[in-house]
Amino acid sequence: MRVDWCGRDVRLAGQVNQTKDALLRELGRPKRISPTALGRQLASLALIQKHLHKLPRTEALLNSAVETRRDFAIRRVSWAALQIRSEGREMKTSSLFRRAGLRPDLAGDPHVRASLQIQIRSEPSPHGLGSEELAAWPAGKHSLCVTIFKIMWQNYFDSQHKLR
Repeated sequence: MRVDWCGRDVRLAGQVNQTKDALLRELGRPKRISPTALGRQLASLALIQKHLHKLPRTEALLNSAVETRRDFAIRRVSWAALQIRSEGREMKTSSLFRRAGLRPDLAGDPHVRASLQIQIRSEPSPHGLGSEELAAWPAGKHSLCVTIFKIMWQNYFDSQHKLR
């Protein structure tokens, strides 16, 4: 019996973005969007690891869906800020740094530093970042950062209303 690689490719490719969105919406400590994480969620990790060269559509979508270390650090900073605010604690760089679990090499990254500063200076809004904070983001990252912030805020907002 022959394997229908084209059919598998179409099926898996159709699930990659849905799986990425589901991982971004998960409550709790963020998990990095990696090929391994996506493969596990799709229950196709072995297939992806061993036969990705036979799945060109899936490979292209996986490569575009994965999260860089920088993007993951920025998402963790947003999550950590929401956690600190929900506990009613004062927002300090050191507590945000620790809660986000930032490694020293990423803490020096200008995008991550901007994220830290934005979280320390601003109070969250259900409408996302204000124009002043948005201007501080490096060019090309606006939509990703705003999307991540909105998802994190919505998760926080939803979790607070479930408790009431």
